[in-house]
Amino acid sequence: MRHLTNGLFGLFAIAVVSLTAASAEAQMKCELRDKALSQLEMQHDERVVGRGLTTDQRGMVELLTSEDGSWSVVVTDTRGRTCLLATGQDWSAVRMLVGDPV
Repeated sequence: MRHLTNGLFGLFAIAVVSLTAASAEAQMKCELRDKALSQLEMQHDERVVGRGLTTDQRGMVELLTSEDGSWSVVVTDTRGRTCLLATGQDWSAVRMLVGDPV
């Protein structure tokens, strides 16, 4: 299950970055992690719902969502600097069970 979850999160992160990284709002805004997450929580009521390490383990990618459907994807480097990669609206969580097709 963990392998499936990690694979899905990786595919999701690649798709999100490919599709939305060019958006004006998501142009690489970077802050220290605590400040970046605090700003996303205060401004958009977003909280971390998933995370994973990059393949080279030099970064941690996190997905933040809010109850109203806004979402953000951030990456934090080994020095604690967090950069906003993508943002959007209409997030919908999908519950996956063991054995569900991907």
